[in-house]
Amino acid sequence: MKDSLQYKEFEIEDYLQIEARPESNVVKLGFDREKEGDFILNHPQSRAMTITYEDRPVAIIGLFQMYDNVAEAWVLCSEEIKKFGKEFSLKCLWCLHHYSKELGFHTVVGRVREDFELAQSWTERMGFVPTDKTVDNPDGTKSILYLWRCE
Repeated sequence: MKDSLQYKEFEIEDYLQIEARPESNVVKLGFDREKEGDFILNHPQSRAMTITYEDRPVAIIGLFQMYDNVAEAWVLCSEEIKKFGKEFSLKCLWCLHHYSKELGFHTVVGRVREDFELAQSWTERMGFVPTDKTVDNPDGTKSILYLWRCE
């Protein structure tokens, strides 16, 4: 059976289409909306991939370098992605492994808002381990820091 979700190269238009959806339909994992989509395209140690359904973007997953061998992962997705469950998670894991290997990262950090319980649960199922550290977000909320070791 053919996967219903497909990969494609990230384009700024994908980012704008997902961001344009209502805030209540967006799940955010450590993605700073103030950063421009062209940062993702132009930073030499940044990679992103768009996940599509029926030729329209439903999620974008990416990594960008924080320090030598350390990246931050981010995912921006629509509420619609929930219906894909395991298939979506497997696509995201493939991206994390692929880009970590390509860019030489041994550790990936993720941030998940304290009030996004569904995102926390999904992040932990993806193999990220929560730390006891939190960070302040620009909007006044806090995020939990997670770590993922590349294998």
